[in-house]
Amino acid sequence: MYNDIHSIISRITSYDKAGRSENKIDTYLEYNKLGEYLNGSPFVEKEDLTATQRKVLVELYNKAKAFIIDKYINGRRDIVINVDNAEEYVRIFNELDYKYNRDELDEAGEKEFDAIKKALYNFCIESEYDTEDLLSNDYKTLDYGFIVKQILKRNQVEAEMIEKGEVVLERIKKPYNKNLLKEAVQSRVTNENIQPLNKQNYISDLGNGEFDKVATQETELCWAHAGINSLLQTKDGKSLLNSNTYYDKTTGVFAIHLQEAEDNGLHGGIYVITPEEIEAEGKNLSSGEGDVTAWMIAINRYFKEMQENPELMENGNKNNQIFMDVDNGNAQFRFFEIITGAQSSRKNLWDNTRLQIGVSYGKNDITFNDIKDLVTNKKGAAIVALANHAMSVVGVRDDKLLIQESNQSENLGEDFFDKYRNHTLFVKTEPINGMPTYELSAYDFEHYNFGEAVIKWK
Repeated sequence: MYNDIHSIISRITSYDKAGRSENKIDTYLEYNKLGEYLNGSPFVEKEDLTATQRKVLVELYNKAKAFIIDKYINGRRDIVINVDNAEEYVRIFNELDYKYNRDELDEAGEKEFDAIKKALYNFCIESEYDTEDLLSNDYKTLDYGFIVKQILKRNQVEAEMIEKGEVVLERIKKPYNKNLLKEAVQSRVTNENIQPLNKQNYISDLGNGEFDKVATQETELCWAHAGINSLLQTKDGKSLLNSNTYYDKTTGVFAIHLQEAEDNGLHGGIYVITPEEIEAEGKNLSSGEGDVTAWMIAINRYFKEMQENPELMENGNKNNQIFMDVDNGNAQFRFFEIITGAQSSRKNLWDNTRLQIGVSYGKNDITFNDIKDLVTNKKGAAIVALANHAMSVVGVRDDKLLIQESNQSENLGEDFFDKYRNHTLFVKTEPINGMPTYELSAYDFEHYNFGEAVIKWK
């Protein structure tokens, strides 16, 4: 018995972790009957202990309790509660609350009780749950049940985020059912009696289902072009695009699948696009690569459908989906969300453990090293944006990101100039895949108001 109790006391007094209270040692010692013995409980077999053992145990108990009170109660300043220790503090708070209701806390216990309650309150505020209700209460009058509710709610949201992240990862890794796309094309070809394609009748590039040419944006569709261009840099990215694209070689008709449109209840999220529509609708959206133009038309149609349906718009807004005019330029990072149906991390920002889609609006919460790891190791793709202009990350060189933008600008360096340090943010380097390419240093990336978006599949 002596060794067991000595081990417990030693573990408590050497385990330097916030939240240890004087009640803690009482609780542990009671399991080993010492607490009951010291309190004169008649149920303890006193003959189990020799007089020497009793004396040693009492000394150990008093020293341990004094150590804990001095280090964790009287000497403690503010308690900081985070995701990792929140449940531990709730448990300690519960013990203190129970003792307060039964036996009244001493002065040190009341300090502990108040400090933890205040910390739990601050944690709830920072977690942004039921903020209005929290602000209407003072932490001293806030009831324990409300605090527990907040902690449990946060854990529930955490679990939901993990589940959503797993769903998105499955969508990225598992190809979409192309038979559904093929059936949609065949249905329209049959219903409209679409004839075999004669490309000589068209001026525009009509595509071939291979994404093998350079696309140029014709309006403010930089964000969608950047999303496609970034995915085309890797085998997995191409697979994601191809699994949501079907091209009928006979008629030149495309079918594009937008997962977000399907999730919002729009005809399975499938948009069928004919060569005539690519030439008529696409000329104001994109040029040079018909495969990309087909995607631009599909996205444009999806946005218009949502805008014309107030109920769908309301639901979309609740999910942080943005539906301004497609040529407004402010969507920036929507492509990764649209193709996967992901609810991005707009509030929680980038999180490597829970989310497959991360978005950060001008805060650099997605760091240079996050992007470097994704792109270098081909784990995913990335977009950066500055002044409402989105660009694709096509590689990494030392401490620099290799950047392309879909205007194929030869003057990107001149467009973004650092007047304070008298240099350009983008330094032109050798072209990649026939497109103008620029270097963006890690320093400039971290010190400017860049926005970022990433998608990962590994």
